[in-house]
Amino acid sequence: MIQHIVAAAMLLAQAAPAERPCITHEEAADMAVSLLPFLIDAAAERCRPHLGAGAFLLTGAGEWSARLRRDSVPRRASALRGIGKLGGAAPPGGASGDAAFDFVAQLVTGGLTQNIQPENCPQIDTIAQSLSPLPTDNIARLVGAGVALAMTANRNQAETEAEASREGPDPDQEGDPGPPICRS
Repeated sequence: MIQHIVAAAMLLAQAAPAERPCITHEEAADMAVSLLPFLIDAAAERCRPHLGAGAFLLTGAGEWSARLRRDSVPRRASALRGIGKLGGAAPPGGASGDAAFDFVAQLVTGGLTQNIQPENCPQIDTIAQSLSPLPTDNIARLVGAGVALAMTANRNQAETEAEASREGPDPDQEGDPGPPICRS
């Protein structure tokens, strides 16, 4: 997942800073909520042939996706900053508009949804249906905390492996955890 976000961020990148700044909890939450409508729509399309006619992704997800798109508009600039940090670079000044965000979101979701296996479509449908009644702020906190937890776990694993080998983690390896979530 992070590789696709990194690739999108690099397309927007100017010069990469020497050390990647941390991603705030707000940026992680905003990335999640802002990308979620794109993921929902792409997952619905990808899973269409593998779901029954009454599946949520085919019957109710469109309304949920539209609500999330409306609710995420004020979060997009923060989300784009977070995506830029994941790529190790800052987006250029003019890259904060809706067109830039839509472009990045489509790149990210296209890469993520191509990996959906048909046998996982019913579980994705269940997850989407379970999240849909939640207010957008609750989804942001839930997914943002999950991303923070996953990134912390990846960072801790990389540090443990580096300690064991007495070498620092190789940022070019696929297991690179990316920038850390800010602690405050």
